[in-house]
Amino acid sequence: MKTSLFALAVLACVRTAGAAILCPTTFQPGDQFVAEVTLDTGSSALGAYSVMLNYDPSAVTVVTVDGGSAPEFTVPPVVNTLAPGSLVISDFQANSLTSPSGTVSVARVNLMAAHFRMTSMQIVVRSVYDTNAVAIPGVVGGSCTIIRHERRH
Repeated sequence: MKTSLFALAVLACVRTAGAAILCPTTFQPGDQFVAEVTLDTGSSALGAYSVMLNYDPSAVTVVTVDGGSAPEFTVPPVVNTLAPGSLVISDFQANSLTSPSGTVSVARVNLMAAHFRMTSMQIVVRSVYDTNAVAIPGVVGGSCTIIRHERRH
């Protein structure tokens, strides 16, 4: 009976989990900036993930995709371009069975701003698994908005 109660408590906790793309909000055309991809796994240790980053390729250009700041995910992830403006970012870790958990920095996307007034990027969660290869439920996507800063002469 204790096992059943523990499992219910974990499921209730991870329902509030989410994915985020964190980026500064204002840029000049030609500026480079970093957008950080994080996954909130609650109390579950993150073992593997796959997310899709959607963006307007006329507004920003992806320069590189690096690993995140979580020690288990510092190696650059696998990146596949499905179409212009759509990247799939995936990775797994075999360093620890008990970490990382909570809000985990899994990737840093280095971008260059183009000529635009306002644009947004969305992160769509394809799959998130714990270190036992069990899907972590309730991890949903997020977005960020970027506004061009106009310099006055």
